[in-house]
Amino acid sequence: MRLVRDNFTAFEDPRYPGNISVGSMKAKGNRPLLPEYGPNKEENKKRNQETLLARQVLKDPNLMNAIFRNPVTGARERLASPQRLDMLANREDYFTYHSDKQLRQEVREHWGRNPRIEVLQWWANRPLTGDSEQDHRTQLAKELLFHRSDLVQKLFRK
Repeated sequence: MRLVRDNFTAFEDPRYPGNISVGSMKAKGNRPLLPEYGPNKEENKKRNQETLLARQVLKDPNLMNAIFRNPVTGARERLASPQRLDMLANREDYFTYHSDKQLRQEVREHWGRNPRIEVLQWWANRPLTGDSEQDHRTQLAKELLFHRSDLVQKLFRK
């Protein structure tokens, strides 16, 4: 994530200055690699590194979803700002790059098919204890309530 943030201008969408888009990422990843010799050796090397980074990001659907996910609602968006990439790079959560499907499965494993919202709130308000199983549930609840509110609405729709 830090590499994408550090090379943000390389992925910037010319139609939406100050943002990257899925389209601008694909455009960068679809470029052919250039020879790294001759008079433009350094330019070509830098361009190739950007192209390879874009390809690597495009191959990882969880990373793409994290980049273009609204940090409050969890909904997928068309654009990502440098601030969002900063926030992602600084997050230490285990669940940051998990898909909604993976999170749903985690919820079922820990709290069953129909958990109560109060249970998630209780877990999210607990401090980390050092007990890996307990902390896993706490982090899962925090991810859902603080970063994936759209998924919470789907899970608790009656």
